Amino acid sequence: MDERIRYINIRFISPIKLQEKDAWFTISSEVKRLFGIQGAAEVGLFLSYFDQSNQGGIFRAAHNYVYRVRAAICFIHSRYNVPLLIFSENISGSLKKAKKLLNIKKHIDRYHSLRELLYSSWDQNLDDDKILS
Repeated sequence: MDERIRYINIRFISPIKLQEKDAWFTISSEVKRLFGIQGAAEVGLFLSYFDQSNQGGIFRAAHNYVYRVRAAICFIHSRYNVPLLIFSENISGSLKKAKKLLNIKKHIDRYHSLRELLYSSWDQNLDDDKILS
């Protein structure tokens, strides 16, 4: 019997823009670290689509192990010593629906407003560090 799959929409917020390979490596390495090689193989994680401009990705995973991917996301806080915020927007049963949900205007607007809010606070913290030095 074939394993059912789900598509997980994941959004990355960071002061630097992630590349497709960085997005894949960030999530997959954390799944492997938490659940081991066998657990990562059971998940069957695969990056199906990545939108560079809006920093959104669609990851494919086995439907029984979606919770493992979402748990791994909770443990990721930085990449290359740069703060990184990752959140799962929604889960879908088809790639076509997942792409449609990833490109909804309200999700994209929320991404840009969150990035702007966090980015300005990161810049302010960097300026404060320079003053203290």
